[in-house]
Amino acid sequence: MPKSESKIELKQATLDDIDGYIALERKVGGRTYSALVSKEEIVAKVGVDNIYLFKLGDKTIGHVNFRANDDKSIHLGGFVIDPEYQGKGFGRQAMELIIKIAAGAPKIDLVTHPDNVKAVGLYKSLGFVIAERKENYWGDGEPRVVMVKISAIKKESLNRKAFEGLFFLIVALAVLLFGPAGTIHYWQAWVFLAVFSVSVLLVTLYLMKKNPQLLARRVNAGSAAETQKSQKIIQFIAQIAFALTIVIPALDHRFGWSTVPVYKVAVGDILVVLGLYFVFLVFKENSYTSAVIEIGAEQKVISTGPYAIVRHPMYAGAFIMLLGVPLALGSWRGLIPVAVLMASIVWRLLEEEKFLAKNLAGYPDYQKKVKYRLLPFIW
Repeated sequence: MPKSESKIELKQATLDDIDGYIALERKVGGRTYSALVSKEEIVAKVGVDNIYLFKLGDKTIGHVNFRANDDKSIHLGGFVIDPEYQGKGFGRQAMELIIKIAAGAPKIDLVTHPDNVKAVGLYKSLGFVIAERKENYWGDGEPRVVMVKISAIKKESLNRKAFEGLFFLIVALAVLLFGPAGTIHYWQAWVFLAVFSVSVLLVTLYLMKKNPQLLARRVNAGSAAETQKSQKIIQFIAQIAFALTIVIPALDHRFGWSTVPVYKVAVGDILVVLGLYFVFLVFKENSYTSAVIEIGAEQKVISTGPYAIVRHPMYAGAFIMLLGVPLALGSWRGLIPVAVLMASIVWRLLEEEKFLAKNLAGYPDYQKKVKYRLLPFIW
């Protein structure tokens, strides 16, 4: 169908426009779009001031709910074009106008049905990426995908920050390895650094392209980022234990305390890759895996993928990786700080469970559905 050369304009809705809004919602409502048809709910939930109408002359051909969040990000809901005007380029025009209004916002997000192929294609062409898929999102039995557009300035800054963080992590690991070892002739350390660095780099590149929203959550890590005192303590202990997990194997290499066969060193490197891959699967399933304990806006309980097996699959992946690190570095004594690090993770897990059960709707039911916290059939 040829595209229209007519230009649409935006108009902020008033109470007088609500009836027309509801009529259009009823017209487009269906399996792939949950219509909002209660005047009271619209006023209470959306707020008339947050509704923009798409006007073609005197005719209203669509609308969108536009909400500015406290962090200056923008959430778009209820983006609708009258079926009579679809396929003529008005949807693209409307989105481009909305994106202009949101210029300067660090992030724009919206929710749509994965089967709404034309809408998903339009959003992707305008720079949105699918951050995650959620089943039964609105309680209607239908899945939805959360799509996010990060501003070019923020994306560039975020990517730079992620690369810088990875670079400094690798440098820090090299210093902690070769300094205490007293030599650079430590082949197990070189192989471990290569395996770890490439694995983390691949995950980082994936998040940069597919889920910058999650990447932004992950770059803020460590005890300083935590808001709860207990978590600051746990993170501090974990950081010290992780450093010792690197330093003790290096000292072990220097003084020859352990003899680890080459095939077990290889097993250690494989465990590192498997653990990080399991963490990657968690990232693909859940965009709310923040580096600190918090509840994200519109966060819902995830019970699919690895979350259908254990409630804290990322920590399970971390356990696998951590068990592999001392072996990969040719040390048995390195397992001692790993035990301390695992204990701190369990402590964090238990605190996180209390927080989620209290603050995340649906989490107590999820606890009943998925019985195991960390280890299937054990705990």
